[in-house]
Amino acid sequence: WKERSAERQVSVAQYRDYCGGSGRQPDQLPTPPFVVPQVLSTLRREGVEVLIASGEADPVLALGSRQHGAPILANDSDFAIIAGCCLVTMENLDLDGDVIVVSSWGPAEVAAAVKVPEAALPEVAFLAGNDMSKTLLDVAGKRGFEAPQSFIAAAQAVSLALARDVPPERVVQDVLQGYLNIQEACALR
Repeated sequence: WKERSAERQVSVAQYRDYCGGSGRQPDQLPTPPFVVPQVLSTLRREGVEVLIASGEADPVLALGSRQHGAPILANDSDFAIIAGCCLVTMENLDLDGDVIVVSSWGPAEVAAAVKVPEAALPEVAFLAGNDMSKTLLDVAGKRGFEAPQSFIAAAQAVSLALARDVPPERVVQDVLQGYLNIQEACALR
């Protein structure tokens, strides 16, 4: 939440600069505030079913995406690797007059782009530092582990393991046990 708060402060400053005549072009501005309520209002007006979670929304969104074959409009890249889901970010929406052009990402596209099997994407996301692993990787970093600096680097680490016939979950187990000194990091052992 601290990162998101800092991002919001930067966005507000960019809007202030724009309104103050900084010369910034409108298409260089971040997504405007209150865009989510506006999108919800528009979707409801058009008769689109809108699901709202009371708590962590990821499982509800993933289930809805799978059940309805609908993309998830979010800025959470985890959805791009969840089986049966399809992610559309605000940056991937192009409003061209009355036409909306959408670019989306799903597990097949991500796996092909980083050259790993779809089944290995959760391990790649873990090593790259997602919502669930960031804290663990930070602790591991304090104990000498150098986490991959990008999703691509994490994918390369998993690809190397697969080339040596090492299952990707073993790479994650080794990180947990070797760097966090956890005796039973995973029930897979």
